[in-house]
Amino acid sequence: GQSLHGLVDHITDPHWREIFLLTTSMLRSADGLVQLMKHQIDAIVAQDPLFTRVFDLGKSKIATRYN
Repeated sequence: GQSLHGLVDHITDPHWREIFLLTTSMLRSADGLVQLMKHQIDAIVAQDPLFTRVFDLGKSKIATRYN
């Protein structure tokens, strides 16, 4: 729930690695945590101009190749 949201706020902090591992091992299913982590990573990547440029370049190359 809400505590997992608070946890994923620290996804880029290497000091929290063990907390992520411990939490994952304690959950009956880590699916929800992994989904929250994916959303957090997607949000971080979407805000990074370099990743955005690389992604856009990749999309344009794919579009050119298949059109």
